[in-house]
Amino acid sequence: MSVDEPPSLGSLNDSTQQLRQWGQNVPEDILKLDRAAMSQWFAAAGRLADALHEQAASAGNLKINEGVVGSFQSARVTARNLNETGDAIRQRISEYATFATALRDFSNAAYNALLDTDR
Repeated sequence: MSVDEPPSLGSLNDSTQQLRQWGQNVPEDILKLDRAAMSQWFAAAGRLADALHEQAASAGNLKINEGVVGSFQSARVTARNLNETGDAIRQRISEYATFATALRDFSNAAYNALLDTDR
């Protein structure tokens, strides 16, 4: 994984399925985790997903109108290049938002599996 590319969703999907199975029969070593720390982690995962979705939404309409920059070819090319760079950044933010949502879902599955052990 690098900062240029978010982790694959498959890397969390398998773990999420495993945690759902543990909801019925949780391994003993999972129960040794500090629930307060885990609760903070789960809350942070939710905030991360929310923040990334907010950034993706707010960056959605940020574009330079090429018609406003003037008739100079270099100004239009610069505007076009900036728009393309902005599109790439927005795409990455969107990918990270998707990953953060999967991470939040994974965290929720873990939390619910632990709660099920108390019942």
